[in-house]
Amino acid sequence: MKYSEANKKVKKLDSRLSIESGKDGSDCFSSVIYLRHSGRLIAWIYDSENAMTDNKDLFESANTSIHPSYKAIKILIELHETPVEEREDEKKYYIKVASIDGGLYLNYVKEEKNFTFSTKNEIPTHQTQFTKQEVNSWLKATTLAIDWDKALEEVPGDEVSDD
Repeated sequence: MKYSEANKKVKKLDSRLSIESGKDGSDCFSSVIYLRHSGRLIAWIYDSENAMTDNKDLFESANTSIHPSYKAIKILIELHETPVEEREDEKKYYIKVASIDGGLYLNYVKEEKNFTFSTKNEIPTHQTQFTKQEVNSWLKATTLAIDWDKALEEVPGDEVSDD
């Protein structure tokens, strides 16, 4: 499970819930997954890849009046059981081709299977966010005269689309 997928699932249960990843400062655990309610920490699971500790994995909850639901805990555990390297979403990029009127971006028109230039706003018929893998496949298959090193603009996490 990806962090973004876990977040969507807990937000369906309660819009005030969120899941975050972090690092443990003690060097006993390789990472930690936090479950928050309106920003307040309510539960967490430590991941351990450190052979020096007997606590391979550890679940804790905060001493608070807010108690996570069973379903929220199941989502936290499912995310925890996903290997750490598989939890991150692949980064997506906008392809900015000009800096006029707030930016001109490459859009892929899905039905027509061709490109056009417009805003970076995604609409059902146009894809505006792309992975590096998609960009690299175009470099091999097309002759788009774009300076890719200058054109790629990372999509902020809260703007990433599901497609």
